[in-house]
Amino acid sequence: MARAGATSRRPPPFGVRSGLSLTLRRCVEPHTAGGDRTVATALAALPEAQREVISLRFIAGLPTRQVAYVTDRSEKAVESLQHRALDALRRGMALEGVRP
Repeated sequence: MARAGATSRRPPPFGVRSGLSLTLRRCVEPHTAGGDRTVATALAALPEAQREVISLRFIAGLPTRQVAYVTDRSEKAVESLQHRALDALRRGMALEGVRP
């Protein structure tokens, strides 16, 4: 039984989840060619959920609401993952000697 006031979450449209990894790969590959290996390495070091949120928000350019829908998370959860991922990327890039 659903809680009072709880909203039911619909699954993403057909094919969105199944094609997500391929789409992310296509978005990230052009940005990792040449001198952006440090960025690719830093992204690869993130946990999968954080990497997915960062890729969808900044590489694919989706707003928080759409990222929440596609990943089946709340907007607050997406914002939290994004915040933690950006902190981790800053720390990782600083260790490599790259300034923000």
